Amino acid sequence: MWMYRFYFNLRTRALNNFCFQVIQLLGPGVLIGILDDKFVPNRKIRGLICVGIMGPVAIGGCAGLYGWLHVVDYSNIKKSPAND
Repeated sequence: MWMYRFYFNLRTRALNNFCFQVIQLLGPGVLIGILDDKFVPNRKIRGLICVGIMGPVAIGGCAGLYGWLHVVDYSNIKKSPAND
């Protein structure tokens, strides 16, 4: 929680929250459209398509967070950066 003081001011927290809410609204709608569509008649194939969509999204998010934490060294930070 302490790292938010360094990298997230009010504007960046608001942008982060807005993007999170938009993804929370649109993501399940896309998955519902794929899972409930009868274009692919096999349920197993529809499930694998959704796993193929959500798997890279989840792995990419985790890899991006890990990369950001690996690049930014928090032990040397004494004051907040000047940029958002």
